[in-house]
Amino acid sequence: MITIKEIPAEFQFDYDLDQLKAIWPRLHAIDGEQAPSAPALSALMTDQQTDHDQIAQELWMSWLDFHNGHFDRAFGKGLALGAAGFYVAHLAANTYGSYFLPKAQQTAYFETLIKHGKPVVERYSDQINVNYVHALHLGRYAQSVSAVKALSSGIVQDFRKALEHCLTLSPGHTPSLLTHAALMIEAIVTMGELPARMGFGATRKNILRQYEQALELPDPPPVVFLEAAKGLARLEKRKAKDRVKCLLNQAVCAARMDPMDALDIREATDLLNQY
Repeated sequence: MITIKEIPAEFQFDYDLDQLKAIWPRLHAIDGEQAPSAPALSALMTDQQTDHDQIAQELWMSWLDFHNGHFDRAFGKGLALGAAGFYVAHLAANTYGSYFLPKAQQTAYFETLIKHGKPVVERYSDQINVNYVHALHLGRYAQSVSAVKALSSGIVQDFRKALEHCLTLSPGHTPSLLTHAALMIEAIVTMGELPARMGFGATRKNILRQYEQALELPDPPPVVFLEAAKGLARLEKRKAKDRVKCLLNQAVCAARMDPMDALDIREATDLLNQY
């Protein structure tokens, strides 16, 4: 059972539907998610004879709730739409669980999301964002348990394979690049460079290339700068101090357009104050 509560007002927005449609290209440049439309849904739901225009309108409302910070509503509306609403529902649930759920509750929470999503991911293995949000659940679950359990249960390998599948589907998918780079850094820091290269294919050269590729996104949202800064801080330690500070400043100054941007800017500000 997934329960999502209202988040603090400081992370909520007040877009109407026309405003959301106008800024959709900026909001979703990072993940390439198509704006809801009957043609897009027809391509996704080829085996379902439904009113795609009606579903598209309902999907818009779910995304409106998501970008306004009403994750509980976005989750419920998205789930009701089946495969069409899977990404928005699970992205809302992941964001809430990652940032607002107490640590003690996260293991069971993300385990439930993984179990719920697995059949959909298997059925829609060619849909990049369906697969990506499922990979996010695997990663959050791995973070919520001990390192020993994460490795022994195979969840880390599942996480890696899910991300690699995403990058096979879309080599330039920015969220997958950032998340995969973070996983490779974790392998290097935890295991050492040689074991990480042998077991995960993790190399500094590939990691740095992935960050540079992500940073090539036009007008990046705060998360791109933030994740690159955090990764470089772990990988290069004090050698990259100036570069890390520059990236954090860029994150803080980036456009604050929805709750995820607001959360990332808050984290970047906190990190910057430590330098």
